[in-house]
Amino acid sequence: VTLMLALGLRHGLDPDHIAVIDSLTMHHHERHSTFGKWSGTLFALGHGLVITVVSAIFSAVGTQGFDKPWVMALVDWLPVALL
Repeated sequence: VTLMLALGLRHGLDPDHIAVIDSLTMHHHERHSTFGKWSGTLFALGHGLVITVVSAIFSAVGTQGFDKPWVMALVDWLPVALL
């Protein structure tokens, strides 16, 4: 659990995450929008929710069906396709 917490904290400080939050904040600041104050919080909540849902699904499914080659290929390429 401690390792997962440490890796999660490190993941939150990845440069791509910081760049997105910074860009959103600056975009809304230039437009004098109050949404800029919330962009980091909402980004973190949305990102955390997605990670939690995906983790819960994988936890519920367990290792059933992961021995099939097509499932492993899907799991390998799904993040690439989503990006």
